[in-house]
Amino acid sequence: CASFKPRRNTYNTGGAIGSRTGMTFTRAGPVGFAPSGFTTSAGATDGAAPPSAAASPAAPARNNRPAATRNHLRNISMMIQPIPGPPAAQAPPDRLLSKYPFAPARPARHSTRRMLDTVPYLGETLHRWRVGRSTFLAAPERGARLMNWNLALADGSVRDVIHWPELASFENFAGVRGGNPILFPFNGRSFDGGDIHFWRDTDGVRRPMPMHGIARQGRFEIVRADAAGFTARFQPDATAREAYPFDYEFTVGYRFGPAALTCEFVLKNLGLRPLPWSAGHHFYFTVPWEPGRTRDDYRLSVPATRRLRQDKQGKLIHGPDLPAADSLTRPEWIDTFHLGLTAPTATLAPAGGDRAGAIQVSLGLDKKASPAPDTTFVTWSAAPDAPFFCVEPWMGPPNSVETGVGRHLVPPGKSQSFVVEVALAS
Repeated sequence: CASFKPRRNTYNTGGAIGSRTGMTFTRAGPVGFAPSGFTTSAGATDGAAPPSAAASPAAPARNNRPAATRNHLRNISMMIQPIPGPPAAQAPPDRLLSKYPFAPARPARHSTRRMLDTVPYLGETLHRWRVGRSTFLAAPERGARLMNWNLALADGSVRDVIHWPELASFENFAGVRGGNPILFPFNGRSFDGGDIHFWRDTDGVRRPMPMHGIARQGRFEIVRADAAGFTARFQPDATAREAYPFDYEFTVGYRFGPAALTCEFVLKNLGLRPLPWSAGHHFYFTVPWEPGRTRDDYRLSVPATRRLRQDKQGKLIHGPDLPAADSLTRPEWIDTFHLGLTAPTATLAPAGGDRAGAIQVSLGLDKKASPAPDTTFVTWSAAPDAPFFCVEPWMGPPNSVETGVGRHLVPPGKSQSFVVEVALAS
């Protein structure tokens, strides 16, 4: 965008948390964050989310949201005055004119002020964070779901970073193609002996396992909601306990910054049996994000040395031969698992070398560290003209219990965590 001039990254990141590789392995008890990213203290975790390694927003390019929608969002932004939290303050419903309340922030040019409020949406109450020029909207109690991230640009337009479709109701909320569904305890399709949607537990018992696990359709309890983000604890119901019959605590913690977010999963084993898991994220990124552009105007870079796919029996097979970076229009990107990572970051950027506003998805917070073995990026989209493209950081490829690739075990009385960051390049 011609009116936008990139500026120096001035955000102070402080001490990095979480693992350099995205995975941490801890002793029993409270999980404390060390500068190295490894958790070392004993006792039970307080469920706090990791601090963000966010940078101050460097004027990414404009999005392709229709002008009428952008104007309506700006009107809502001016009508509702966010109230600093904690605690969260309820925005008056009669002052909200849209069922799409993803209003952009309107701070001073260099502001990094953090604010939290709540907004009604289709009969539900959502949480909204405003950090600098970024606005984040989430439904923490419904699958710990981040729904939308948008950025107010210097020219008054709005860029959707994370896509969310306009809905008529919350029916089938878990299946909406937008936001960031949480994939736990296993991502993708699970198989047992060639039968889809089953797995075999550590005692050899065959159990059901839905596509992408049991968390995205589950209920969560908010344990922290403040101006920096939220942490929510999974509340498994009878169906979830049948699929994953262990004694555990699973939390999802988000931290929001002016031009980035971090998310940490923490799984604590409260029982006497090892906990198998291989969780992940399903970020729906808005593409294209500039007016008059198509997917052919963007490039994806994934630093992988192996690419796999999954056959109809759940086995991992050789995937397509792809260069480290290529046009987003290549069909070989779709439904491909990228392993053997030589660096922790995948990048979705405009073609032509201008990386301002590029989306960077990272495993862990140390950009120089080698990713943990078998960690995976998944690339997917529903159709060539879909308004989104998914770059998904996973702990391993699908069907990890049966194949053993990417399967992780949490010993009794201990915890493991998985940290990712999404940031906009300056």
